Order: sequence, then C-alpha cells, then structure tokens
Amino acid sequence: DKNKEFVGSYSVTLKGESMPLDCHLIPIKNDLFDIAERIKEIDADYYVVYNKKRGRFEIRNDKSRDGIACVLPFDRLDARATEYVMRTRRERVRELIFRMEEENNALTEKKEKRARDEANKKAEYLVGYLERGGMDIPPYDSL
Repeated sequence: DKNKEFVGSYSVTLKGESMPLDCHLIPIKNDLFDIAERIKEIDADYYVVYNKKRGRFEIRNDKSRDGIACVLPFDRLDARATEYVMRTRRERVRELIFRMEEENNALTEKKEKRARDEANKKAEYLVGYLERGGMDIPPYDSL
C-alpha cells in the first residue's frame, strides 16, 4: 500500500486512509536517486524511513522481529545505501561472519607478530648486553 505511513509495524486505517500512530518516522517513497525504489528491488518487503528522533535513515521490514532490517550509517540516501543493504542482508550472514572472522584472525596474527618481534628485539639486546660483559640484567621495561 503506497499511501501507508509507517511507524514501526504500527499504523491505523481510518476511512481507507492509513494514519501513523506516531510521526517520528517519515517514509521515503520518492527520492532524487530512486534509492527507495532500488532498495525495494532488493527485497519487496523493505521500505525506507527517516527516523526524526534518532536522526537517521532506517531500512524497515515488517516481517522482522523489531521491524528494522538495518540502520544506514550515512547521513543521506545515495548509492552507498543500496550497497550497504545488499551487503547486510540476512541471506549473507554466513559470508559476513566468515569475513569478520578472517579479519579478526588477521588482526590477532598481526598483534602476535608484533609481540614476537618485540620479544626477539629485547632478547637480542639482552644477549648482546651479556656478551659484552654485562653483569646485572636490566628490568624488562628498560630494554
């Protein structure tokens, strides 16, 4: 129903007109770049609203538990919005989780390599210190 005013999943129909229960959500039906229409092409149940209370664009889906499919991290509707919606779709959850795990593993490896490199550097310094006749082993923090 293209005249439906959305407020989460709640609206009231009076004399054939759908009226919002609260006016903090503004449905976006027509926009300069047809982003709302493109998002609808991704999933027919999706619709775009601007949440005045939170100052953000939201992609809504009345079939989801809380009505929100995703929150757009952009301050305007443009091509990034369609790309973001496609990337964050429920069907791609496994791929997203896999990618996050790969990134986390890479970060962990980087941290571990940095720690190993620091330990090796300090060990080399300590060996050199002892080879030069150093008697007192300096505290770890001073290496």
